[in-house]
Amino acid sequence: MKGLDLIAVLMITGMLLPSGKAVACEGALPDDEEQEAFFAAIDTDHDGFIGVAELTEHYNSLGVQDAAALVAQTIKDADEDRNGKLSAAEFFNDMTRC
Repeated sequence: MKGLDLIAVLMITGMLLPSGKAVACEGALPDDEEQEAFFAAIDTDHDGFIGVAELTEHYNSLGVQDAAALVAQTIKDADEDRNGKLSAAEFFNDMTRC
């Protein structure tokens, strides 16, 4: 996702938090409670990871065209341990990477 305009990333990923704050490349991260709530909303099987199917479903719910390509890129960029799914730390590290 590097190189995408921050607003485009926020729109594509839905990274607007319940408080109305957006995850930004600089400045304070959302608090732990907000991160947990956002992650849990995507982690629909509640296994503590966001898998390909969950991320695809999330992007599709946002109306993202070619969600499969975005999911593949997101997993490629963010999956630090290469297990094919994203932990909360991997997910938020990727979302805040500029």
